[in-house]
Amino acid sequence: MCTPNVWRSTYNSIGTGPATDTSVGTGPATDTSVGTGPATDTSVGTGPATDTSLGGVVEPASMGDALDPLAESLRAAPVVDRDGYEYFVHGVTDGVPVVEPDVLEAVVAGIREATDLADVDVIVAPEAMAIHHATALSLSTGIPFVVARKRQYGFPEEVAVRQETSYGESELHLNGVGAGDRVLLIDDVLSSGGTIRAVAAAIEAADAELVDVVTVLRRTDVDAGELPVAVTSLLEVRVEEGAVVVDRPAGV
Repeated sequence: MCTPNVWRSTYNSIGTGPATDTSVGTGPATDTSVGTGPATDTSVGTGPATDTSLGGVVEPASMGDALDPLAESLRAAPVVDRDGYEYFVHGVTDGVPVVEPDVLEAVVAGIREATDLADVDVIVAPEAMAIHHATALSLSTGIPFVVARKRQYGFPEEVAVRQETSYGESELHLNGVGAGDRVLLIDDVLSSGGTIRAVAAAIEAADAELVDVVTVLRRTDVDAGELPVAVTSLLEVRVEEGAVVVDRPAGV
């Protein structure tokens, strides 16, 4: 897996041009420009130049380094029992506890490296915990996103599918995806595979093209069974003795 694009430098110095003569009369020219010395870099911080665009993501030494904030926060995640299912609680998968900005930056950097976004028309995010990842990715790339909702709207193009996960069942409704659209499907975690199966089926029913599927995490201690599509995950996790163990997939 290659490293993400480096930050573009932003240089906000004032007064790099020649001195300006604004004097009146025959006296010596008066320099009223701001800063007659060497160009002044007013960017914040003493480190590398900062990309202030919405797409700015910190350039790490490697993709593995970029994912460090995510991995470290996962190791501290609490684990709760949901009817016999060991469920870890994390900002990536629950929005609780707080989602730190550097974790979202790591997620965006990872997704951008994991897939080719050049021809993607729309990002599809299943409700609810893919929404913040889709939002961050959309701001970074300029690609719009739509949410597969558990609520029915009754639009003519709406596609309804049944979702079965490790801890419940529900119906998902896909809108805003048309025939021929090239779609990136993202989700927070792959465990049983129920959400991926359901939304992939909805995208196919809409006559759209599913370009790629990326999840932030993959639970390796839950059998997802056979999936209809290939799925790329940024990190692999499992629960052992009440704690989250984090692994990096090959090549990350």
